[in-house]
Amino acid sequence: MTRRFLPGKAAATAGILAALVLAGCSPVPRSTMAALHSFDLSTVAASDVRLAVRSPSTLVLDGGAPVLTVTVSIEGAASSERRYVMTEIATPPALATEARPGSVVQTFALDGRSAGELDAYLAELRRTAAPGQRSLSIGLAIEGCRTDGPDGRLPVTTYVQLSPTGPFMVLTRQRDLTAIMAMAGASAPIRAC
Repeated sequence: MTRRFLPGKAAATAGILAALVLAGCSPVPRSTMAALHSFDLSTVAASDVRLAVRSPSTLVLDGGAPVLTVTVSIEGAASSERRYVMTEIATPPALATEARPGSVVQTFALDGRSAGELDAYLAELRRTAAPGQRSLSIGLAIEGCRTDGPDGRLPVTTYVQLSPTGPFMVLTRQRDLTAIMAMAGASAPIRAC
Protein backbone atom coordinates (compact mmCIF):
# COMPACT_ATOMS: atom_id res chain seq x y z
CA MET A 1 0.00 0.00 0.00
CA THR A 2 1.32 3.45 -0.86
CA ARG A 3 0.97 6.05 1.86
CA ARG A 4 1.02 9.61 0.59
CA PHE A 5 0.10 12.60 2.67
CA LEU A 6 -1.16 15.21 0.24
CA PRO A 7 -3.28 18.35 0.50
CA GLY A 8 -6.96 18.14 -0.38
CA LYS A 9 -8.35 20.43 -3.11
CA ALA A 10 -10.92 22.12 -0.86
CA ALA A 11 -8.43 22.58 1.94
CA ALA A 12 -6.10 24.68 -0.20
CA THR A 13 -8.72 27.41 -0.38
CA ALA A 14 -9.84 27.13 3.24
CA GLY A 15 -6.89 28.91 4.83
CA ILE A 16 -3.88 27.12 6.19
CA LEU A 17 -3.10 23.75 4.73
CA ALA A 18 -0.77 21.69 6.83
CA ALA A 19 0.14 19.29 4.07
CA LEU A 20 1.74 16.07 5.14
CA VAL A 21 3.76 15.04 2.14
CA LEU A 22 5.19 11.56 1.46
CA ALA A 23 5.93 9.18 -1.41
CA GLY A 24 8.52 11.12 -3.34
CA CYS A 25 6.84 14.50 -2.92
CA SER A 26 9.07 15.46 -0.05
CA PRO A 27 12.17 14.20 1.70
CA VAL A 28 11.15 11.87 4.52
CA PRO A 29 13.64 10.53 7.05
CA ARG A 30 14.73 6.98 6.25
CA SER A 31 13.70 5.76 9.69
CA THR A 32 10.14 7.02 9.06
CA MET A 33 10.04 5.44 5.59
CA ALA A 34 11.13 2.10 7.07
CA ALA A 35 8.45 2.28 9.76
CA LEU A 36 5.75 3.26 7.26
CA HIS A 37 6.86 0.53 4.86
CA SER A 38 6.23 -2.07 7.56
CA PHE A 39 3.02 -0.34 8.69
CA ASP A 40 0.02 -2.68 8.61
CA LEU A 41 -3.29 -0.88 8.11
CA SER A 42 -5.13 -3.79 9.73
CA THR A 43 -3.44 -3.19 13.09
CA VAL A 44 -4.22 0.52 13.46
CA ALA A 45 -7.14 1.94 15.44
CA ALA A 46 -8.11 5.38 14.17
CA SER A 47 -8.52 6.59 17.74
CA ASP A 48 -4.81 5.92 18.32
CA VAL A 49 -3.52 8.00 15.41
CA ARG A 50 -2.06 11.40 16.27
CA LEU A 51 -0.90 14.09 13.86
CA ALA A 52 1.26 16.99 14.99
CA VAL A 53 2.57 20.14 13.36
CA ARG A 54 5.44 22.37 14.45
CA SER A 55 4.96 25.83 12.94
CA PRO A 56 6.10 29.40 13.53
CA SER A 57 4.19 31.09 16.36
CA THR A 58 3.18 33.72 13.78
CA LEU A 59 0.78 31.14 12.33
CA VAL A 60 -2.46 31.38 14.34
CA LEU A 61 -5.36 28.91 14.25
CA ASP A 62 -8.61 30.87 14.10
CA GLY A 63 -11.09 28.66 12.32
CA GLY A 64 -13.17 25.66 13.17
CA ALA A 65 -11.99 22.15 13.88
CA PRO A 66 -9.17 20.70 11.77
CA VAL A 67 -10.37 18.27 9.11
CA LEU A 68 -8.60 15.06 8.14
CA THR A 69 -9.22 14.09 4.51
CA VAL A 70 -8.67 10.44 3.59
CA THR A 71 -8.55 9.58 -0.10
CA VAL A 72 -8.42 5.93 -1.10
CA SER A 73 -7.64 4.63 -4.56
CA ILE A 74 -8.31 1.01 -5.41
CA GLU A 75 -6.86 -0.52 -8.52
CA GLY A 76 -9.48 -0.56 -11.28
CA ALA A 77 -11.97 1.64 -9.39
CA ALA A 78 -12.63 5.33 -8.87
CA SER A 79 -11.00 6.91 -5.84
CA SER A 80 -13.12 7.96 -2.89
CA GLU A 81 -12.63 10.77 -0.40
CA ARG A 82 -13.94 11.07 3.14
CA ARG A 83 -13.52 13.81 5.74
CA TYR A 84 -13.20 13.43 9.50
CA VAL A 85 -13.20 16.02 12.29
CA MET A 86 -10.12 16.27 14.48
CA THR A 87 -9.61 18.01 17.78
CA GLU A 88 -6.53 19.60 19.26
CA ILE A 89 -5.19 17.66 22.23
CA ALA A 90 -2.44 18.29 24.75
CA THR A 91 0.96 17.82 23.16
CA PRO A 92 2.78 14.93 24.86
CA PRO A 93 5.95 15.94 26.76
CA ALA A 94 8.17 13.91 24.42
CA LEU A 95 6.88 15.89 21.44
CA ALA A 96 6.85 19.23 23.27
CA THR A 97 10.64 19.07 23.25
CA GLU A 98 10.43 19.55 19.46
CA ALA A 99 9.32 23.17 19.97
CA ARG A 100 11.95 25.74 19.00
CA PRO A 101 12.18 29.44 19.88
CA GLY A 102 9.47 31.22 17.88
CA SER A 103 7.55 28.02 17.14
CA VAL A 104 4.67 26.03 18.58
CA VAL A 105 3.81 22.31 18.40
CA GLN A 106 0.15 21.38 18.08
CA THR A 107 -1.18 17.82 18.25
CA PHE A 108 -4.46 16.52 16.83
CA ALA A 109 -6.57 13.38 17.24
CA LEU A 110 -9.83 12.26 15.68
CA ASP A 111 -12.90 12.97 17.77
CA GLY A 112 -14.78 9.88 19.01
CA ARG A 113 -17.41 9.81 16.27
CA SER A 114 -14.89 10.37 13.46
CA ALA A 115 -12.58 7.67 14.87
CA GLY A 116 -15.44 5.16 14.80
CA GLU A 117 -16.41 6.13 11.25
CA LEU A 118 -12.81 5.87 10.02
CA ASP A 119 -12.31 2.50 11.73
CA ALA A 120 -15.46 1.19 9.98
CA TYR A 121 -14.21 2.54 6.64
CA LEU A 122 -10.76 0.97 7.07
CA ALA A 123 -12.36 -2.36 8.01
CA GLU A 124 -14.43 -2.18 4.81
CA LEU A 125 -11.25 -1.51 2.81
CA ARG A 126 -9.47 -4.48 4.37
CA ARG A 127 -12.39 -6.73 3.33
CA THR A 128 -12.73 -5.42 -0.22
CA ALA A 129 -9.21 -4.65 -1.46
CA ALA A 130 -5.95 -6.56 -1.19
CA PRO A 131 -3.04 -4.59 0.31
CA GLY A 132 -1.23 -4.26 -3.02
CA GLN A 133 -4.33 -2.91 -4.75
CA ARG A 134 -5.05 0.13 -2.58
CA SER A 135 -3.33 3.42 -1.88
CA LEU A 136 -4.13 5.89 0.85
CA SER A 137 -3.58 9.66 0.94
CA ILE A 138 -4.12 11.79 4.02
CA GLY A 139 -4.33 15.58 4.27
CA LEU A 140 -4.90 17.87 7.24
CA ALA A 141 -6.65 21.20 6.70
CA ILE A 142 -6.58 23.91 9.35
CA GLU A 143 -7.97 27.43 9.01
CA GLY A 144 -5.85 30.29 10.27
CA CYS A 145 -3.91 33.43 9.57
CA ARG A 146 -0.46 34.86 10.07
CA THR A 147 0.56 37.75 12.29
CA ASP A 148 3.67 38.61 10.29
CA GLY A 149 1.92 39.59 7.03
CA PRO A 150 1.06 37.54 3.96
CA ASP A 151 4.58 37.04 2.60
CA GLY A 152 7.62 35.07 3.65
CA ARG A 153 8.48 31.48 4.43
CA LEU A 154 6.54 29.45 6.98
CA PRO A 155 8.66 26.38 7.84
CA VAL A 156 6.57 23.51 9.21
CA THR A 157 7.52 20.09 10.49
CA THR A 158 4.90 17.33 10.58
CA TYR A 159 4.68 14.18 12.68
CA VAL A 160 2.51 11.06 12.90
CA GLN A 161 2.02 8.57 15.73
CA LEU A 162 0.32 5.29 14.80
CA SER A 163 -0.11 3.73 18.23
CA PRO A 164 -0.45 5.04 21.79
CA THR A 165 2.95 3.68 22.81
CA GLY A 166 4.74 4.29 19.52
CA PRO A 167 7.00 7.24 18.77
CA PHE A 168 6.02 10.36 16.87
CA MET A 169 7.71 9.96 13.49
CA VAL A 170 8.82 12.95 11.43
CA LEU A 171 7.01 13.07 8.09
CA THR A 172 8.42 16.34 6.81
CA ARG A 173 11.03 18.62 8.33
CA GLN A 174 11.09 22.40 7.88
CA ARG A 175 8.99 22.45 4.68
CA ASP A 176 7.80 25.88 3.59
CA LEU A 177 4.02 25.93 3.98
CA THR A 178 3.63 28.76 1.46
CA ALA A 179 5.44 26.67 -1.17
CA ILE A 180 3.34 23.58 -0.32
CA MET A 181 0.15 25.60 -0.72
CA ALA A 182 1.33 26.98 -4.07
CA MET A 183 2.03 23.42 -5.28
CA ALA A 184 -1.50 22.45 -4.13
CA GLY A 185 -2.98 25.22 -6.26
CA ALA A 186 -3.89 27.72 -3.53
CA SER A 187 -5.00 30.88 -5.26
CA ALA A 188 -4.05 33.29 -2.47
CA PRO A 189 -1.43 33.48 0.27
CA ILE A 190 -2.33 32.86 3.88
CA ARG A 191 -4.25 35.92 5.02
CA ALA A 192 -2.95 38.33 7.63
CA CYS A 193 -4.61 38.32 11.07
